[in-house]
Amino acid sequence: DDLAVLRGGLLHDPVAWLAGNGSQPLDALYDQTAVLTRWASDHAPNLHTVAVMPVIYHEAGANAVQEIGLLLATAVHHIRQLQQRGLSVDEIGERITAVFSLGSDFFMEIAKLRAARSTWAQMMAAFGGSESAQKLTIHAQTSASGKSALDPYVNMLRATTEAFAAALGGADSIEIAPFDVPQRPSTDFSRRIARNVHHILQDEVNLARLL
Repeated sequence: DDLAVLRGGLLHDPVAWLAGNGSQPLDALYDQTAVLTRWASDHAPNLHTVAVMPVIYHEAGANAVQEIGLLLATAVHHIRQLQQRGLSVDEIGERITAVFSLGSDFFMEIAKLRAARSTWAQMMAAFGGSESAQKLTIHAQTSASGKSALDPYVNMLRATTEAFAAALGGADSIEIAPFDVPQRPSTDFSRRIARNVHHILQDEVNLARLL
């Protein structure tokens, strides 16, 4: 198979693992990330291998400004660590995906994603990165912390609003969690509803046309 057409991401963020677990062998993780990124640069140029995950801070209660600050601080650390392992700024920047969680504050979440792109471009320009490296790839997902376990059906409305904000904010990909996840393992029905929200926004709301 031709790996050059492979698209997606492995989304490895050593700092997020450290924040979530309290202890991680950071040097070993960055060694692995460097090897993987170098391989992707040579064989799978559309595969992203490095992640910055403000999502974990959002779910812990961080606000939009804190998320963007942590995005940039983590990215700077990633870049410096991987530069020490022989990778260029462009090799690193072109393979980073930012993973954001979107909450119920509709306009703030739109602004958050747009501000992330703007500040990212300034940061990468300061590193001497190319125009390609200055373009941030964003994966957005619906917030887990803002969902109800007692009234799961209202989560469909919340997730749709969050996905709407993600699209208007310019997310490259959007992940919508099934509405019943806070209450129980997801069902075939809830997974189907989650998959169809994208199509409803595109074909019934005509969101793509509005954009």
